Amino acid sequence: MKTKLGLSIGVVAMGVYLLGLFGGYTALLLAVGYVMMVETNDWLRKSAVKALALAMMFSLISYAIGFLPDVLGVLNSFLNTFEVSFRYYWLTSLLNAVQGAVNICEILLFANLAIKALNCADVPVKPIDQLLAHMDTTSAE
Repeated sequence: MKTKLGLSIGVVAMGVYLLGLFGGYTALLLAVGYVMMVETNDWLRKSAVKALALAMMFSLISYAIGFLPDVLGVLNSFLNTFEVSFRYYWLTSLLNAVQGAVNICEILLFANLAIKALNCADVPVKPIDQLLAHMDTTSAE
């Protein structure tokens, strides 16, 4: 099946997933906005929203992991006013390893989704798919 641009829906979905991985939020939002406003294929529309939801999910996880050392730094500064030593370098190293694992999972998931999208197939991501199951993908025409 072709989009209104003349491309196959699989190629457009692959592009949206790759924008989710490499393009940043501006490009991804523009692509998702185009798909949601112009295209009528339900699978393509759900794929576009799935790419956005996954990008947001990975961003939230990364921000949460990055927030913990900041909190520990504030705690360390507070305790230093009372000349109490608080070492948390081991936790920072652990969080860096966890962040690296999250980044690898993000790359592998988006790459797998992009490859599968060429055949109009999908990779199940249970929490995101459950949210999308309630999404109304009918166009506003």
